Amino acid sequence: MTRGLRIALGFVLAGFSALTAYTIHRYGVAESLALCFTNAATITLFADASIALGLITMWMWRDARARGRAWLPYALLTIATGSVGPLLYLVAGRGREGADVSDGSLAA
Repeated sequence: MTRGLRIALGFVLAGFSALTAYTIHRYGVAESLALCFTNAATITLFADASIALGLITMWMWRDARARGRAWLPYALLTIATGSVGPLLYLVAGRGREGADVSDGSLAA
């Protein structure tokens, strides 16, 4: 991953983390979750995000195992905060061998 892309993802991570913190502060965890089930549209968005984050978490597990990185903290963060976990995994960067996390070599 290029340095520029890592910086851009860092900005996305900071912005989304701030939005998540504001939402939790404003509505609380229980109310935020309850709002996900208000109508068919929000249920669909919640289900879609859950599927996508589940697939991303499986990729993180495989990638971390191949690179000798910890994956559980990022998976738990994904469950608790959504995209913050995968974004932090990508921004954090390199495994034990110093290989770039998202160079595409572990796409399969």
